[in-house]
Amino acid sequence: MFIKDFFKDLKNTIGFILFKKIFFGYILLVLCFTSYQIYTQYSFAKNIVLKDLINTEKSFYKVLATSIWHFDEVKIKSDVDAIISAKTITGISVLTPLNEVLSLKGTVLKKQKEYTNFIFEGKKEIVFLDDLLFHEFDLINYENSPDEVLAKVTFYTKKNVIFELAKESIYLILINALSTSFVLWILFLYFANKILTIPLRQLSEASKELRIKEYKEIEISLSTEKKHELNTLVENFNLMSKRINESYLDLKELTIVQEKQKNELIEVNKHKDVFLANMSHELKTPLNSINVISSVMMKNKRDTLDEKQVKNLEIINACGNDLLYLINDVLDISKLEAKEVILNYEDLNVYETMRELKDMFLPQIEDKGLTFIFEVDESIDYIYSDKQRIKQMVKNLLSNSLKFVKEGSISLLVKDEKDNIKIFVKDEGIGIEENKLKHIFDRFKQVDGSTTRKYGGTGLGLAICKEIALLLEGDIHVNSKMNVGSVFVITIPKKLDELTALPRIKKLQENKSKKILKTKYEDILVLNNAPIEFLSLIIELKKESNVIQVNDLKELKELWNNKNISLVVIDISSLNKEECEIISKDLKNKLFIIYEDEIFDNIKNKTSDFMKKPINKTDFIDKVIALKH
Repeated sequence: MFIKDFFKDLKNTIGFILFKKIFFGYILLVLCFTSYQIYTQYSFAKNIVLKDLINTEKSFYKVLATSIWHFDEVKIKSDVDAIISAKTITGISVLTPLNEVLSLKGTVLKKQKEYTNFIFEGKKEIVFLDDLLFHEFDLINYENSPDEVLAKVTFYTKKNVIFELAKESIYLILINALSTSFVLWILFLYFANKILTIPLRQLSEASKELRIKEYKEIEISLSTEKKHELNTLVENFNLMSKRINESYLDLKELTIVQEKQKNELIEVNKHKDVFLANMSHELKTPLNSINVISSVMMKNKRDTLDEKQVKNLEIINACGNDLLYLINDVLDISKLEAKEVILNYEDLNVYETMRELKDMFLPQIEDKGLTFIFEVDESIDYIYSDKQRIKQMVKNLLSNSLKFVKEGSISLLVKDEKDNIKIFVKDEGIGIEENKLKHIFDRFKQVDGSTTRKYGGTGLGLAICKEIALLLEGDIHVNSKMNVGSVFVITIPKKLDELTALPRIKKLQENKSKKILKTKYEDILVLNNAPIEFLSLIIELKKESNVIQVNDLKELKELWNNKNISLVVIDISSLNKEECEIISKDLKNKLFIIYEDEIFDNIKNKTSDFMKKPINKTDFIDKVIALKH
């Protein structure tokens, strides 16, 4: 059992593997050498047998020649018997020059069967074989007839006589080869195990221990005093173990510090998000008021302001809108970072959505003396996506094009592509350097600092586009060339299998196309809980409908059952969830919701339509007109 286990373990050692590689070559060499020795010994034995046959020839030559010369049958037979009685010779044939058989006895070659003409006697005591060793010579009586060949004599012997003669030597050669191989095998394995396998096993076990014991310092030593490669390897391992242990301890301390810093950063980031949300809300409220009031005043309906005052109001309004956009960008990127953006998927008409954007930007583009190219593939109908987020991305891209193009054209193209739509925003602007394209969608990143100073902006617009595109399970990329222009491509999945309200939306679009603008005879009920924010909206609504304003829910409940009221507009930002559910339950299809952060699904499903702040006045009026019809 011990020997079995020993050899089992030995088979898995590097010494045994090395031995196998070397042993086959050694065995081949031993086989060649041993074969040569056996062949040499066999040849030597064969020569001895042949010499013995020749000696027999010399011994009986004269006697046999005399017997045949006298043609003495008895004497010939006696001589043949004497020859064949020798241990070496197993057969003999004596033929005349005319191939007549004088004598044929013992074991001879098969070809001797051909000779059938016997002078003295027939075939007796003869064995015929194929493979025999033989020696033949001509018999001449040199005394009486030196020029005449009396007979041809052949001595035969079996080849196993050679083996019998050489077998002891061959066995000794084989035993010597096998014993030498075995002894060398044992010695090789022993020294390979001692010098190579055991030290390597120590190193292997030390490596495992280093990993298991959390990289604690481990020191190993070899029993050999001689310096060789393994000693160097062990010394380097000990040094490496020490350094790994030191590095591990340093890394552990650093990890603790980093974990602490990470937690602090998470906490700071939370405070930052709260601050941004509060700051944005606090800044947006007065800004909305400034924008609304300046927008109303700069129309100068009563002609009380001179041209310079109107111009100043336009500047105030423009700056206020710019600041509002910047605040919204900062707030959006903050929500995107915090994964707090909730997508409002709906069935949307791609052409109508893009047309709204065209109508919004066309006046600005034409005012700048640029050409606007607008194309939407006719094959594109409805898709299931977030309309406001798509518009936000395209607005950002068109705003950038408008900002950076001095002359030439801006294009808004929408192409159909199997399961996706592709929105192309092309311009002939200043372009982007190739080495800066890879960073173009990074946050707070513009092509260079001078761009920010010259054209303004936070550098968040394209980063927001990228995040929104990914949220919609799409993508955005750009191709650009300096002083030629840029092409931004947004890919949006259609998600046609999720379309839910196509008939209703088609009807809504049909109603929009009728452009029924005068609806003075229908009432719109507005819960005006934010007078400053609703100021401009109510001014526009009054142009088309009779607007009834209430300040609280109690007044709203008293009036909403009035048969003449076609729509109720409510800002739910200041209402709780329970109040929202009561309103949505009672009003059902008459309700238009305005919200700030998010809207609950059960409320959203019960409304006619909804819109997120900040409100785009044109979009709001279009939606209200469509809902009333």
